[in-house]
Amino acid sequence: QVVTCICRSKGDRYLFVAQPRGPLNKIVVEFPAGLGEPGESFEEAAQRELKEETGYEGIIKKVIPPVAKSAGLTDETTAIVIMEVDEKAVGKTEMEE
Repeated sequence: QVVTCICRSKGDRYLFVAQPRGPLNKIVVEFPAGLGEPGESFEEAAQRELKEETGYEGIIKKVIPPVAKSAGLTDETTAIVIMEVDEKAVGKTEMEE
């Protein structure tokens, strides 16, 4: 399952990441997101992915249950986790290769 983090700062700004996406052969601007690990809750996956991709730690405000993104092509679902971040408290990212 995929988790997507929609993060807003206390200053009412949204957090995005820019990442290369091979299938599109472009840099894509998107919300932080990633795959959940086996046994990991949506909340845990959101916290981990946010930290890995941005260096921020977020406060979870709401979890929207999983929805199918493209049911005609795949069984992949995405849970959306609404979070709040302190944009002054950025840490070190932990991006994978």
